Amino acid sequence: MVDDRLHVLHDLLVRYAFATCELGVTLGDCVPQLSANKAYIISGKGAPEVIVWNPETMEIEKTVAIGGLERDGTYPAFGYTPHVAGGRLYISARRRSEEAIRQENALVVFDTQTDAILNVATDDRCGDLLYSGIDTAGNIYFSNSQHASAFRLAVGDDAAPPSCVLRVRPGETAFDPDYRQSLSDLVGGREASSITPGPIGKAFTQVFDPEVSPVAPGTEWSELFDAPGWRWWRLDLGFGSADEPMELPFGAAAFDPFPVGDRVYQTLPAEFYTETTFLDITART
Repeated sequence: MVDDRLHVLHDLLVRYAFATCELGVTLGDCVPQLSANKAYIISGKGAPEVIVWNPETMEIEKTVAIGGLERDGTYPAFGYTPHVAGGRLYISARRRSEEAIRQENALVVFDTQTDAILNVATDDRCGDLLYSGIDTAGNIYFSNSQHASAFRLAVGDDAAPPSCVLRVRPGETAFDPDYRQSLSDLVGGREASSITPGPIGKAFTQVFDPEVSPVAPGTEWSELFDAPGWRWWRLDLGFGSADEPMELPFGAAAFDPFPVGDRVYQTLPAEFYTETTFLDITART
C-alpha cells in the first residue's frame, strides 16, 4: 500500500509547480482545480484573464478576459489563495510598488458553471489583499500580505495601510461594506502580517515583536522578512478574536501556505531562512 504521505507530497509538488507563477501568471495558488478535467489559471501577465483548461488532456479550452482592472496602463497582481464556493471562484487583486503599498484592491467573482465574470468590485479600505480564509458560515475573509507589515515597520505608517481584513458574505459578489477588521487590534496593537487559512472558521497570522528584533533606523523593509521576530497567533475569523501566541518558535516571515484536502501545510523558516520546518498547521487548532 502506498504511504498516504506520498500522496500528500505529490499534491504539494504539483501545487508548487503551478504556483511558481512570476514568469507568466499570478504568484500563489493560481490554478484552482474544480475536477479531474477542469481547472483555471488566473493570468496576470499583460491584460488579466481566466484560462480554462483540462488537466487530463493538458489542453486550453477557452480564455475569459477580466475587465475593469487597468489603472494608468498597469494591471494588479492576484492574490495567492482564491476560493471556490457555491459555484463561484473568488480571488482578490492588489497593487503595490517598490516604494509603497497602494490602498486599492479588487474582488473578481467568476461563475464556474458558465465560465463568465460575474463582477469586478474595487475597494480602498485595506491594502495588498493577498491571503484568504473561510468561516463556518461561509464568509470569505481576505487579508493583506507580509509586505504591507514590513513596509510599515521599516518605512513608516504612511508607506502602507494597516493590516486588516475584508469579508465577502455567502452569495455576494463584492466586499461587505459594513465589515473591516484590524489585525493589529486583534493582537494587542502589534504589527500583524497576513492570515494563513486554517480549518473552517480558523486562521493563523504572524505577529512581529520589535523587542525580539529591534528595527534600527535605515533598515530596509525586505530585511525584516529575514528577522527572527515573527511569531504565530491563532485567529477565530467568525468571532473576530485571537488566542494567545501559539507554542511555536519565533522565526522569519513565512509565505505560501499549501492547502491539501482539509489540511493546511505551512513553512516555518528560521532566521535568514537558514532552516525551514514544514508543519501541518491545522493540527495546532
